[in-house]
Amino acid sequence: MRFGVHLSMSGSLDAAPKRGREIGCQTFQIFSGNPRGWQKPPLDPGAVAAFRSAVREFQMDPVVVHATYLINLAAPEAEVYEKSVSAFLDELQRAAQLGAAFYVVHCGSHKGTDEEAGRRRIIAALDQAAALPEAPTVLLENTAGTKNSLGTTFKDLALLLDRTRNSKAGICLDTCHALCAGYEIRTWD
Repeated sequence: MRFGVHLSMSGSLDAAPKRGREIGCQTFQIFSGNPRGWQKPPLDPGAVAAFRSAVREFQMDPVVVHATYLINLAAPEAEVYEKSVSAFLDELQRAAQLGAAFYVVHCGSHKGTDEEAGRRRIIAALDQAAALPEAPTVLLENTAGTKNSLGTTFKDLALLLDRTRNSKAGICLDTCHALCAGYEIRTWD
């Protein structure tokens, strides 16, 4: 088992692996750009090369990229859904450029509409990601159980994985989210 944290990319992209090693990490997670914006400038090839070199130098493996917070793969509104899927696919390609092994995304919210329709939208996005051969493994992160969110229960996450054609999809367990959703993880009982 390898331990790490979410690191800032401030200053320069290649500073993150060194920061991680300095605080005792063996792996780390980053955003590939502004986590609160739809548009991201292209990654600079020189910065990508320096980042990948620093990852090797500091033996920080695997690299994990977290999705932008705006992405909602369950969105019932066509415009939001299209923007979400476009950002999702773009960020998967950015993660591949960075050499990331994993890309973590929240399932999203059906906004009080039909849960099953929200699941179908998530599955459709995962299926599109399967067409990107260089993309990292997509990990669906469990949620804390806020109103209308999907992916809160392990049963729901398993249902999504069972129905996608994306053989590289998996689950990212957020222990804080699991506890908030009612899973008692603080004791062995």
